[in-house]
Amino acid sequence: MTSKPGFEGNAAAVHFWSAQVGGYFFELPPALLEYLYTFEISRAVKSPKVAVDLFVAANKYEIQPLQDKLAKMILERRIGWFHITPTLDLFLCVRKLGKTTTNDELKRKIGQVLKWNGKELIMQSEGYQRLVVDDVNAAKELCAAISSAD
Repeated sequence: MTSKPGFEGNAAAVHFWSAQVGGYFFELPPALLEYLYTFEISRAVKSPKVAVDLFVAANKYEIQPLQDKLAKMILERRIGWFHITPTLDLFLCVRKLGKTTTNDELKRKIGQVLKWNGKELIMQSEGYQRLVVDDVNAAKELCAAISSAD
């Protein structure tokens, strides 16, 4: 395994661990390695971006126990813990997972978070702008989730 710097936003350096297993190349975030070795998600608890990146990785690598653990943790978080862009990234991941009780609860939580942040702030965010350009149907679904949030 080797460490390779990456960039998050404009400034903060993030490291990914690269591994080649059986002819397949993987770039793993440190939070995923932490989980694989310890079954802990302490990095995800501290950061909404890490939590969402780890949720996406759990989905990508089909690690259902991790996905379940993260969904539970995300649902337990207070609305003020979330940031807009990771919340939008979570929405894009969850909407592709199919209809389950947990996914419906996550979508409801996402709607509450985004409603709490305010429509103007959301529509000015980089994540929302990207969403409107890349996937208009997802943007419509997101607006419906915000409107139906209690």
